[in-house]
Amino acid sequence: MSIAVALGDTAGALRLMDTVRLNDTVPLATRARYGLDVALTQVECRRWEAAADTLQAVCAMAPGWVRHQMLPGVIISRLAGVSVNRLRGLANSAGVPLGVR
Repeated sequence: MSIAVALGDTAGALRLMDTVRLNDTVPLATRARYGLDVALTQVECRRWEAAADTLQAVCAMAPGWVRHQMLPGVIISRLAGVSVNRLRGLANSAGVPLGVR
């Protein structure tokens, strides 16, 4: 999934997103990174609320891990169509400064 996202293969990422399911036997960091890739794919598809929900789930699942990642900030900066209050909450959860223009 990460490779598809990095290469801009949104269609490939969507196919993987619809088929891959990670359970609790997969390490937390792997599941969290996969969740960020899903959220980024959802942003690319303009599925704003779904992306916000996915990012929120990652923040809840791995709060200490997510605060040391750059991708949540990228996702938040690209989110549109969600309320400023929700963006503030996501930014706070992810430990990302929010500069709303």
